[in-house]
Amino acid sequence: MAEATKTTRTVTEETFTLTLSADEFRYLKGLVGGEHEGSGGGANGRIYAAMTRNLRANEVTPEPTTYTVWGVVYDLSAEYRDTSDDLWYFTGERNSAGVPLVSCRLDPDEVHEYANWPLTALHAHYDTLTRV
Repeated sequence: MAEATKTTRTVTEETFTLTLSADEFRYLKGLVGGEHEGSGGGANGRIYAAMTRNLRANEVTPEPTTYTVWGVVYDLSAEYRDTSDDLWYFTGERNSAGVPLVSCRLDPDEVHEYANWPLTALHAHYDTLTRV
């Protein structure tokens, strides 16, 4: 007679994150690198390998702080005034094409249509924007 048995095993894994300054990292890397690779049941070799592999692969690339529209470079941390004297600011968001979005500073209680415009559309509409 055929028999089947199903076994389920639960494994718990712990991970730890150590946050270091650049000086602390260099110091610890020097300590670990000075030990025998097999020290700590092989942990020393694994730790040193992790500390010396390309760490930049895990870095997040910061968003650019400027954006260029038809040869005009805009500082995304600045505010700009249009030819109607309205004040525009960058929201920190981008549309699906990666274009920074801008909103106009009007009365905070007023519902208006001047929110989340793509910078390219604002530039095309007003042509001249003056940094404040």
